[in-house]
Amino acid sequence: MKIILNKAHLITSVLCSSLSMLLVICLFCSCKKEKASTAKMDDFSLSVEGLSYVQIPLNRYFIYKDSATGTPDSVVVTLSSLDKQFQPASGGVLGATLPAYYYQTFSLLLTSYGTAHRDWFYAETIDLPVYYLAGPMSDTLRLQLEERDRAAGADLGLAFSFNKGTGATDSIIPTLTVEGKTYMNVLFYSDWNGLDTSNAAYRSSSYYWVKNLGIIKRVIKTSHYIKTESLVRNG
Repeated sequence: MKIILNKAHLITSVLCSSLSMLLVICLFCSCKKEKASTAKMDDFSLSVEGLSYVQIPLNRYFIYKDSATGTPDSVVVTLSSLDKQFQPASGGVLGATLPAYYYQTFSLLLTSYGTAHRDWFYAETIDLPVYYLAGPMSDTLRLQLEERDRAAGADLGLAFSFNKGTGATDSIIPTLTVEGKTYMNVLFYSDWNGLDTSNAAYRSSSYYWVKNLGIIKRVIKTSHYIKTESLVRNG
């Protein structure tokens, strides 16, 4: 009888021990699953310093002068939008899965209120993969604005690029005088479509940007004309 009781006690102890171990495993798995489900998703933001050049407040107005004709052009900021987008997980290189992430986009529209309402300048952040726009181990995106002709549905080229500290395309002019006013630390960016100047479709552009202000000068060249517009005043 004593041997039977000892065996029963042993079996009970083993069962209790097994149940305890199973409970620990279940709790561990539950915690691990919860941790995985609440893992922080990558959130890529545009350069704050870069935005200080282009994120112009709505309804701010500018008066630009055409250097060739002297004709003034009244321009108003009608869109200045910083938005957060979501990119779902997707297939990557060699079948690897790219995780989902958040990222910022920006668009800017300056409307001319001359003889007829028209886009004076429209641009939005360039549509490239985040792994190209963000530097290694960085959650800050390179800020590049692609100018677009919305009426024709055509890309006109880059009008702005900021990637300070990486030796990329941003170029700072220490001082620049435009229409009698001297500006400091002007960001200059130029682009062209790769065509020869004799080609009817040739186009190049040069933009001059100032922090907390916007565009102070731009030069557009085609095979037919050169158009230089300079900031006279703003408010």
